[in-house]
Amino acid sequence: MAVSIPAWSAIPEQCDFWLEGTCLKSGSVDVGKRRSYVIGSSLECDIQLVDASVMAEHAMLAHHRNGLAYLVDLGSDAGTSVDGIRLEPNALWRLKSGCSIVLGHAPALLLKGGQLLSHRELLRSARSSCGEQEGQGTAPKSRQNSELPSRKRSCAAVQEVMESTEANDEDKDLRPPPKRRRALPAGARVFFNDTVDEIEPDSGICGD
Repeated sequence: MAVSIPAWSAIPEQCDFWLEGTCLKSGSVDVGKRRSYVIGSSLECDIQLVDASVMAEHAMLAHHRNGLAYLVDLGSDAGTSVDGIRLEPNALWRLKSGCSIVLGHAPALLLKGGQLLSHRELLRSARSSCGEQEGQGTAPKSRQNSELPSRKRSCAAVQEVMESTEANDEDKDLRPPPKRRRALPAGARVFFNDTVDEIEPDSGICGD
């Protein structure tokens, strides 16, 4: 197959994902053990669909290292749809558990399994849970006092990971940092038509 595995893909940490459909020989296929799965009519595909409208290499399901899963149409003639929305060729579409996937005119495939949440979403959920726990005052006072230090440590750890994740998230601005300009050495001669980065020290003045 000519389809290459995306560089950003990774084996999912949560492995209970599978596709169900009448167009699958076994009725269902596991899609939670590998980085990506090519879907098509070819025998070489990871997931084979027997339908005249399905191309040899029709689509790819890939797990992102951020915890999400995506579907991409590989430029098929009959197209690929998720929950009734047709995908643009070679564009990523985020998948959710329970979604319906249609390749060409083949019967629909259903994605089953756990929730597909990014690491950032999971951390936000954990941080929200920490906030709710801190606001609860129904437990006896002695119990609250004994649980408070460990709860604070747990929430502080979540906050630290959250900040680290947001700082290093792949959606951050990837523009290169501004070019660092060299400081002019003592005695360098500058003319109006010079580019500062190209100025070299005058050895006769600097004395080296």
